[in-house]
Amino acid sequence: MNDLEYRYFYEVAMTLNFSQAAERLFISQPALSRCISNLEEEFHAPLFVRNKRGVHLTSAGVALLHNYPQVQQANRILQETVQNAACGMDSRLVIGIQEGHLITASIKQALKDFRIHNPSIEINVVSLVYNQLFDQLNSHKIDLAFSLDFPNNIYPNIERKHLAEKQSYALVSRDHPAAKCKDPAEGLKILDGMDLMLVEWSIVPNVTSWIIDQCVANGFSPANIHYAPSYLTLYNWLIMEKGFVIMNKEPIFNESYIHYIPLLKEKTVDFCVYRHKEATNPATLKLIESLPACLEL
Repeated sequence: MNDLEYRYFYEVAMTLNFSQAAERLFISQPALSRCISNLEEEFHAPLFVRNKRGVHLTSAGVALLHNYPQVQQANRILQETVQNAACGMDSRLVIGIQEGHLITASIKQALKDFRIHNPSIEINVVSLVYNQLFDQLNSHKIDLAFSLDFPNNIYPNIERKHLAEKQSYALVSRDHPAAKCKDPAEGLKILDGMDLMLVEWSIVPNVTSWIIDQCVANGFSPANIHYAPSYLTLYNWLIMEKGFVIMNKEPIFNESYIHYIPLLKEKTVDFCVYRHKEATNPATLKLIESLPACLEL
């Protein structure tokens, strides 16, 4: 099976309609049907049930749909490994960054310095939401992760190294009344009774009560909580003055439109680098040990 055949299978699986899938793929329906039949012969299993009631995935089809992306990723890694070996690179590090954060100048410099001293090690960086970041680290799909350290981390096999403490801020639109106050205490007071906005639990878990505690400690309480499905949505909500956000200061939010009010009484947030306790890639520990105990973030 190749990626093109999987794409044909995927379109049928998504539409459960051979005619519609063929239109999307710009091929004839008979050609698509032949491809699916060939795949069923190759796997010695029916992938779809086709009857008067429509088209449905079989259990074999569901298994193929869910597992082939992992094969694609493994093939890409294999191809990169072979190509890297041909270029004299004998190792590869995949580093995950918590979505909503960017590589800072200090992390970039630390990675560049490591690369200079270890030219045979390739470094790749991916951005993942919090849960995916730790799921992939826990399953050894990535080697390292840079992330904030939130309460009640549920991954006992993950070790961390503290890099820095991050200041927390209340974020509002530049046009928000709280942004007009020169005194941060006055700006925070205006937020009392306004709505708090967070990204959904699936993006960053276990932080709602922690953030509310920070608000109360600073003398204001949110009236309601709105959960955004992404950081981009959260950013747009901020600009539209739907409420305020509590988070650290990150360059992903453009300061031309967002005003940051420092919290006066806060629990600082740890920024850490993480690895699996049973990491087998020798370059993993080597990179962690090369990182300064405290980065300017």
